[in-house]
Amino acid sequence: MRPDAVRRRAGQPWLGGTRWRLTLGRSALPLGAPLAGQRRLAACGGVRRRQARRGLAGPRGYQSVGRPALGLAALLAGLVWLAALHSPAAADAGLPAEALVQVDSTRVTLGDPVHVRLEVRFDPADRPLLAEIDPAAWFGAVSCRPGPVQRAPALQGRQVLAQTFELRFYELGAQRVPGTRVRFALASGDTLTRQTEPFQVQVLPVRDTADRELRQVKPPVIIAGGWPVWWVLVLLAVVVAAVAVWWFRRRRPAAPAPVAAPRPPTDYAAEFVRIAGLGLVEKGEFKEYYSLLADNLRRFIEERLSVPAMESTTGEACQGLRAAQVESTLVDQVNEFLASADLVKFARGLPAVERARRAPEAGIALVLALERHRAAMAAAAAQRAAAVAAMPEAPDVATATSAPAPAAALPSPSPEESGSTP
Repeated sequence: MRPDAVRRRAGQPWLGGTRWRLTLGRSALPLGAPLAGQRRLAACGGVRRRQARRGLAGPRGYQSVGRPALGLAALLAGLVWLAALHSPAAADAGLPAEALVQVDSTRVTLGDPVHVRLEVRFDPADRPLLAEIDPAAWFGAVSCRPGPVQRAPALQGRQVLAQTFELRFYELGAQRVPGTRVRFALASGDTLTRQTEPFQVQVLPVRDTADRELRQVKPPVIIAGGWPVWWVLVLLAVVVAAVAVWWFRRRRPAAPAPVAAPRPPTDYAAEFVRIAGLGLVEKGEFKEYYSLLADNLRRFIEERLSVPAMESTTGEACQGLRAAQVESTLVDQVNEFLASADLVKFARGLPAVERARRAPEAGIALVLALERHRAAMAAAAAQRAAAVAAMPEAPDVATATSAPAPAAALPSPSPEESGSTP
């Protein structure tokens, strides 16, 4: 590189009357900016005169660049090259995949855990094949418990995966763990293999060297205190006496359990009267009022007529009454009474106050009518039983069939049937 003069061109104004350029062979790097007017000529003359005094003037019409400017330009070019070389983009580009092993401790006691961390660093477009690593083939007979693969923060634009292995050594001395191979599936379709560095763990005994010798057997230690012998004998006698008392009481015949007094029959008509006197109609509590009335009638039907009515719907209860041979008119009345109660209980209906007050009377009438039906059915059953008892005893069918039947007299054949003539 050498300096060359800058030629002033006619008709083109320049800054300071002179335009500088740095040439390499025939190539030139122009420096400066245009400036219009007559200032170009005066500035050009002044610059030429100053360069002539310094001995830098060349041929007419040219101004040469000094050596300090050339050194400054070279220094700037070198700084730009170093900055580009050490930029993060250049540092991250083309970094190869790595496989590193870190051990938390190289001196452990027998049986204590040692944590080995396998860390792989790779380009985001690549993929490490960590599933191919066999802990049994890597660590051999050492007890190993592998941990999950975890993602670590990215480092220099590369992805980082880490897996921790917990090792336990059960042999004393220096234990050498070889390295393992980690394969990477590259984005180009090829595979790359990296070998980790081996490491060594010093396994120390639990006891010190001075404690390895056997010691003398110590005599038994007598602990003061305890229970005297006579205390033990007294406790044993008490236990034997308690067992004997329990045995004799168990062999004694148990007293008969008291028989509960028979429960008097419920007066369902009086129960209707009691419900009417609770004042529920005046309070506006129709749901509770009709629930008590319907439950009273259902209990009567279930207890006196043996028809399951408490856990049945109204239709099922009426079917049971028809099966019990209750008159259809009476069954319809029971259906109407229970349906009215269901309308208030489940549909939130509001009946008339006067009709609600007469509901207990209707219930009493139904109870009395059903009681008369039950009495009539009981009387009819008693009559049928008496009629069956009054009937004569039927002959023994087995005796009658075993006796031989008398032979019937056969009529003599007629002369025509016998074929003889009179």
